[in-house]
Amino acid sequence: MAAARLTSSNFYSFDVGRRYTGPELSRVVRQLHERGRVLQWNIGPVDTRFDCNTAWATWENVGAAGEAGSLQPVTWLESAVLRRYQGRWLLEFFHSTRAR
Repeated sequence: MAAARLTSSNFYSFDVGRRYTGPELSRVVRQLHERGRVLQWNIGPVDTRFDCNTAWATWENVGAAGEAGSLQPVTWLESAVLRRYQGRWLLEFFHSTRAR
């Protein structure tokens, strides 16, 4: 699974008010797609900070969600923490809150 290659073994997220492990979050997105839901992401400018082997980033994600043909505009406020492991940056934490 592609998401597993991008996340650390400690990864978790807070999305739509719930805590998920990496596999749980991937499963939720896959199930939404299987039910015909469409999620469009358009990540805006990313504000990123670095300190040795840790990075954190925040951004606004303006997209849409819903059934094909009837998408509704959605804006999420998102953030992530990444850590460098053996020369690779991996996601440790991801947070997404629906803003409108």
